Amino acid sequence: MNKKISLENAFNELSNIVKEIEKDDISIEDAIKLFEKGISLTELCRDKLKKAEIKVNSLNKKYNL
Repeated sequence: MNKKISLENAFNELSNIVKEIEKDDISIEDAIKLFEKGISLTELCRDKLKKAEIKVNSLNKKYNL
């Protein structure tokens, strides 16, 4: 997974994946591939959010907020 993708773009891709998987005419093979991609995007989002949380906490401590 491309780690340079923005959080917003990753969320948009996840939304599109959900829409595709919910279609009635998707094959099980395609659904599994999309599910795998979704898991990777979810992990990427989790990492980016954790880094943002660490940064915010660090800034809060630095400026006694």
